[in-house]
Amino acid sequence: MIEPGTSRSSLLVGQLESGGDYQELRPSIGICLLDAIEFQNENALQHDFQLRTEGGLLLTDYLRIQLFELPKYVPPSDNRLIDDPVEQWLYFFCRAGKSTAEELTGRLPDPVFVEATGVLEMIAKNPEERRLYNERLKMERDERARNLQAREDGLQEGLQAGAMIGRVQILQELNGLTCQSTDDLARLSVAELAALELELQQRLRGRG
Repeated sequence: MIEPGTSRSSLLVGQLESGGDYQELRPSIGICLLDAIEFQNENALQHDFQLRTEGGLLLTDYLRIQLFELPKYVPPSDNRLIDDPVEQWLYFFCRAGKSTAEELTGRLPDPVFVEATGVLEMIAKNPEERRLYNERLKMERDERARNLQAREDGLQEGLQAGAMIGRVQILQELNGLTCQSTDDLARLSVAELAALELELQQRLRGRG
């Protein structure tokens, strides 16, 4: 288990003691399970993220993130046993809320799923555990919604700032002033750009 605030790099470096050999390192792999689709234009449900250059040169495969988009997983329609370890967990997370313990363990032969389904049954029978679970689930969904909204707000603000920069540069030229570079103007906030645009407009009117 990864303690909160622990980075993948600290887990990797923490394996070495003074004088240790880098060949003794074991890969540090993070596993992320998403209950929503993050990459709409990708058909694959599993994504392997590694440290690479823009040209694809791999730095190391000792720091990796395996990300699974659960809504893209299609459970098998027959009743066969699922023996692939990765697919077992995908099936479990996708079907746990819709299946009984017997149905789950009947499809998933690994003994670990007996314990996992036992935990689910405990949560279902204990009102307090169920309440805590639902609160945590709601908190995670709310946080995802806030992040999505923040991303959309940031995009809109960026588009607004870009348009304002263009207008400021035109007004500077019309006023016979040295036109500031886009990079310099991009360092200003939207409020500062709006104030500068208003000042230049008023200055231009005064010249008329």
